[in-house]
Amino acid sequence: MRAFAGFDGWRGGDTRSWLVAIMMNSRRMDSRRAQSRPVESFGDVVDEPCRRPSVEDLAIAAVDRDRVLEALDLLPEEQRVCVVLMDLGGCTAQEVADVLGCPRGTVLARVHRARRKVAATIDARVGAA
Repeated sequence: MRAFAGFDGWRGGDTRSWLVAIMMNSRRMDSRRAQSRPVESFGDVVDEPCRRPSVEDLAIAAVDRDRVLEALDLLPEEQRVCVVLMDLGGCTAQEVADVLGCPRGTVLARVHRARRKVAATIDARVGAA
């Protein structure tokens, strides 16, 4: 809806990057609003359509989701944004670079560092358990 409302401001170029930038900005605004509101829990409600899990889905499900989320929360925002857009959002490094307005190599370096930090954090917590 925000993309449709802001379509007059679109200057052309890569549509996907433009939409991802709108989603990122919306998410940031929602996060800021949520910090000042009480937490509401709706249980384990999932809005995903039913589908047959792939091998990748099964492998990811085997990893403790909470540990991964905690490790992602510990990352600096610039690294977290890059790794989430590439690894979870399916964007290419160039698309992320276009959205963030930085060179592709910077995105790749941030993703590399973020993946190493997440892995190290998970390994440290598994070893401590």
